[in-house]
Amino acid sequence: MKKIILYFLIIFISMSLEVFSESLISRYTLIQNKDNTFILKVFDEKDTVVYQESFEKEPFIEVLNKQVIKIRISVGSPQNYTYFYDISAKKISNIYDNALLIEDGKVIFLIEDKLIVRLHGEKILSI
Repeated sequence: MKKIILYFLIIFISMSLEVFSESLISRYTLIQNKDNTFILKVFDEKDTVVYQESFEKEPFIEVLNKQVIKIRISVGSPQNYTYFYDISAKKISNIYDNALLIEDGKVIFLIEDKLIVRLHGEKILSI
C-alpha cells in the first residue's frame, strides 16, 4: 500500500511540474520505422544531432527545460525505466526505476519500497 501511495505522489508531482514551450518541443524527433521500432534524435541549439537511440517500443519523451530531456520506457504498468539526457553536457544520466525529475538536478525514485531523492547523482534522502 505504501508503494502505491508513493507512486501516486510521484505521478501528481510530475503532472504539476510539466511546463512546455513551443521552442523546447522541437529539440527532438521520434521516428517510427516500418517494423514498428522507434528512433529518437536529440538536437542542440544549432540543430545538430547530439544523441540518437533506437527503441523496440515507443518511449515517452518529455522536454523538461532547455537542457534536459526525460526518456521513459514502460516495462508494464505502472513500472518504467527513466533516464535523462543533458543536451549541453551531452551526457546521459543513470537509469532510474519509476523516476521523476523534480527540478534541475533532483531526482526521486523508488528502491525496494523506499523513496530515494538524489541531488546531482548523490543520495540525499531515503524515506
